[in-house]
Amino acid sequence: MFMEKKNGLAYLISKIIITMAIIGALIVAIYVIYPNIKKNLLNHDAPAISEESNPDSETDIGSDQSSVSNNSINEEDDHSSTSNTTPSSTPAPEELLNKLDKSYDPYLLEPSEIAKQIYMDHYEEFSDGSHIQTKRNPSVIEYFAHSLLENPGSYATDPGYDPFPEYAMPYFSQWDQRWGYTEYAGADFGISGCGPTVLTMVYTHLTGDIDMTPKSMGEFATANGYAIDGNGSSWMLMSEGAEKLGLTVETLILHKPVIDEALLAGKPIILVVGPGHFTSQGHFVVIHDIDANGDYLIFDPFNIHNAFRTFSYAELEDQIRNIWAYSY
Repeated sequence: MFMEKKNGLAYLISKIIITMAIIGALIVAIYVIYPNIKKNLLNHDAPAISEESNPDSETDIGSDQSSVSNNSINEEDDHSSTSNTTPSSTPAPEELLNKLDKSYDPYLLEPSEIAKQIYMDHYEEFSDGSHIQTKRNPSVIEYFAHSLLENPGSYATDPGYDPFPEYAMPYFSQWDQRWGYTEYAGADFGISGCGPTVLTMVYTHLTGDIDMTPKSMGEFATANGYAIDGNGSSWMLMSEGAEKLGLTVETLILHKPVIDEALLAGKPIILVVGPGHFTSQGHFVVIHDIDANGDYLIFDPFNIHNAFRTFSYAELEDQIRNIWAYSY
């Protein structure tokens, strides 16, 4: 009986020793062998990310409510490279600038592929405000890409066509190359010139004076104290300034029947709007017509895409800060 107990105890001890040895081996495998295997696998399979890649591009650049989906920059448009990409296969920014068409159409609906690549290559050089603007309207990437050229305005050409011949009022873009890089209110006109641009649309439409351009309207605003450094245009440009130009101006109350009556009488309307569909701060737009459903046709000098749809009074009401109607 004693021998049986002794043999049983020895067997139990040997089992414990073997089990501890197995556990020890597993611990060694986990802490020593596995990390090396994992590291080798990662080094073999994972794509390399270039130093130039921008991890924030997908968040900051793309479509939102005011952009057309096929104009958006998606994740395939950033310049993260794969392990098969060599430095020589990606043109340097200077090479891309040399390939960029020096002039651009101010009425384009989407930026060129070269402009998008240049913008992403220089992404950190542009302000947070620029990032917000390109998210709201990706077309403006063309404007920012050309700003990297020396004297970009010198390459400007007249587009030679009216983007909306079906409407009586002409459309102008504030970031048109002919004036978009000139100074206005302490910034480039393409950024701060919405006020002179909308007033030019109204003035040209009512008077027929085709010699007035957004640039010359900006010069008028500056000379008369309506350009405010860091804040764009004073509201006085739309009232007092317009009257100095010979227009008759009425300030309207925020009431749909009043707005509709002015439009049906042939009076275009300038709105100053706050944060919402058009802007994150403040912006001037023109209501140039009303349709059979009572919805409004708008020319937005910053975003041409807004001219391809209509806006209901309910959509605009909470964004409107002031309203002016014009006649001549």
